[in-house]
Amino acid sequence: MLVLGYEKKETTPVPDVMDPIAVGDGLFTVSLPRISSGEFLSWQKRCWLQVLDLADPTLPSPWAPVELPGSLLGVSSLERGGGVLFTRSGMEDNCVYALGFDGEKAAVAAKVDVGGNHALVTSGHSVYAAGDEAVLRWDFSDATSLFGVPLSWAISNPGPQQLELIGKQAFVLSEQALYRLDPGAVTSLGRPPGWPSLGLVRSVNGITAIPTGDYGTFLGQPAR
Repeated sequence: MLVLGYEKKETTPVPDVMDPIAVGDGLFTVSLPRISSGEFLSWQKRCWLQVLDLADPTLPSPWAPVELPGSLLGVSSLERGGGVLFTRSGMEDNCVYALGFDGEKAAVAAKVDVGGNHALVTSGHSVYAAGDEAVLRWDFSDATSLFGVPLSWAISNPGPQQLELIGKQAFVLSEQALYRLDPGAVTSLGRPPGWPSLGLVRSVNGITAIPTGDYGTFLGQPAR
C-alpha cells in the first residue's frame, strides 16, 4: 500500500448582506463595499489521507480520501481493515494525535502535547520529539489507547536540530556532535564537519557513516 498525506486550502465566500450593528440604545448600519460574486475573504486548510492499494501493481486501487485532524506524521500499522496513524495538530497547539483508522474514517484515540520541538519522527507505535535540551519518546498502546510516560535522553545545549530514525535506531545531530540514542544512554559519535543531512546516515556493525559533501564521508564511532 502507498500512503499519502496532503493538504487542501479552501476559501470561504463573504456574505453579500451585512446585518445592522446594534450599539448602545440605537441601531445603525455601516456602509461597506459590496464584494462581488467570486471574491473571497478567508481560507482554511484541511488535511487528507489517500491510500493506494498496490496488490495489483498494474492496476492501483485508490481508497476514498479521508479527512484527518492535522497533517499526517506517520503510519504505525495499516491493512485493509484499518490501522493506527499519527498526525500533527498544526499551529493551534503542540499535540500529536494517535488515530484509529477503520479504512473509511479516522478518529482520535489519544493525544500528547509534544511542546515546541524542532523535529518529530515516528517509528511503529512510538513518537520521537527533539527539544532544546532532550529527545523524548512516547509509546502508544493499542491495549489502552493511551500514550505512556515519555522516555527522555538529555542532550546539553545547544540542543538537537536534526532527528532521524534509521531502522529502529534514533540519531540526533546538534551543533556539538552526532549522537546515537541507546537504551538508557546517549552515545556521542563525534562531530561531523559542515552540516550534513541525517537522512543520509547509515550504520553497520556499530560504525556510523554520513556523507559530508566536500569533506568526504564522516565515520562516527563511540569514544574509547
